[in-house]
Amino acid sequence: KLANIIIADKKNDIAIIKVNQALGPIPYGIDSQSLSVADEVFALGYPLRASMGDELKYTRGDISSKSGFQGDVTAYQQTIPVHSGNSGGPMFSLNGCVSGIITSKHRFAENTSYSIKSKYLINLLQEKNIYFKTSCELKNEKISEKVTKLKKYIYIIEVE
Repeated sequence: KLANIIIADKKNDIAIIKVNQALGPIPYGIDSQSLSVADEVFALGYPLRASMGDELKYTRGDISSKSGFQGDVTAYQQTIPVHSGNSGGPMFSLNGCVSGIITSKHRFAENTSYSIKSKYLINLLQEKNIYFKTSCELKNEKISEKVTKLKKYIYIIEVE
């Protein structure tokens, strides 16, 4: 096995996995601060790999609402264009910290997607006493430099 599940939160569709390979120091933290409407955010992921290829994709948008689908307060609504393959991937604030986890998109609205707020990820990590960084070391770098550094830590996870 390349990874093991440490803890899962089925209600919020989050799982913490331990990768059985050293990745080195991670250059991003998890932001405990709530985002505001109009804050810029971006996602990194592997959408529609069969047609779009295996290269990591960058998409950018804004926070549209501090609640998700049908008023779900555990999620944000954002304008990041996402597709199958983005789910489970990080949503970053422009400072380079994880601010959410991409969960879905609205089937009938263009560029309307949702992510679980990072505070639910933090709760899960704290429940198992798992250390996580809160500092955003990349906040002063250009977005292209952030993406270059972050892509080394974004992986495709396939379950057999």
